[in-house]
Amino acid sequence: MNVGITPFFRDNWSGFYFMYGMEKSEREGVKSPFHAYLMEAIGLGGFVIVAGILLIFLEHPSLPVMRSSLSQHLALRRLILGIGMGSYITGASFLLSKRSGGHMNPSVTLAFLSLKKMQPGVALLYILAQLTGAGCAALLLSKLAGGLFSHPLVDYNMHKPRPPHGEATAFVAEAIISFITMFLVLATTSSKRYNKYGPLVTGSCVALFITAELPFSGMSMNPARSFAAALAANDWRYLWIYCTAPVLFMLLAAEVYAWWKEKRSLIWGDKKKKVPETDKDYREIPTYPVKKVSRAIGYFSTSDNRLRRRS
Repeated sequence: MNVGITPFFRDNWSGFYFMYGMEKSEREGVKSPFHAYLMEAIGLGGFVIVAGILLIFLEHPSLPVMRSSLSQHLALRRLILGIGMGSYITGASFLLSKRSGGHMNPSVTLAFLSLKKMQPGVALLYILAQLTGAGCAALLLSKLAGGLFSHPLVDYNMHKPRPPHGEATAFVAEAIISFITMFLVLATTSSKRYNKYGPLVTGSCVALFITAELPFSGMSMNPARSFAAALAANDWRYLWIYCTAPVLFMLLAAEVYAWWKEKRSLIWGDKKKKVPETDKDYREIPTYPVKKVSRAIGYFSTSDNRLRRRS
């Protein structure tokens, strides 16, 4: 890797790429690496804040919801929470795909790194940005909301096994939803036909799993989000579940996707040459951070054909 010493502010922050793991050819056409890292921090920080506020609104006993008939319908409150957070992920994924790809999750970033869609230095800075954004958001909400956020029924939006389920059940549940979500994201992103529905697919997974899986593990799929809650609560007992299951099984999903991609090339393409481009529906997943784009066309996506014509 050709990493040189360049002035920190040269060429609109381009030196930041050069110093932190991007080759010179890869930074051509990228507006600013700082923007990508900032978007990751803001995107996940916003998720933590919105999730915390929504949970306070739905679960705190002194607020109207828990004093209404909804207090008797836990599943309905989970559905409302799921729709709210799924909508946030859908919108944020669409918007952030223009710059950072909208990972907002260290597990997702590591999965793309394993597929060689990122440089190691860039992936590291993505993860640091995600942890920083989520942690700062949780601490800010804890400071501003005070007793509302720390109430036992809200509990800093902590992720932990929910009785009667234990740690093993929580681990398995996190593993399953992480694998499903990551594989669907990769399959959608690499499809010309369904790529534009990527944000909706991801948001739907979040909404569905918050509604159906939350009673088992608290529904995290995100080590940075769980880290933020543990930081605010100063409770680290169960963090290992949410730092291992999502990472391991999103990496597994990436490996299964790579295997499926090869098999797909054998079905659609020349069996001897194994050329996946011969599949009419196949599109190459972009590298991250994304280059200049005219519009977002899906979660973790950019207009690849236009980029090829410009290069």
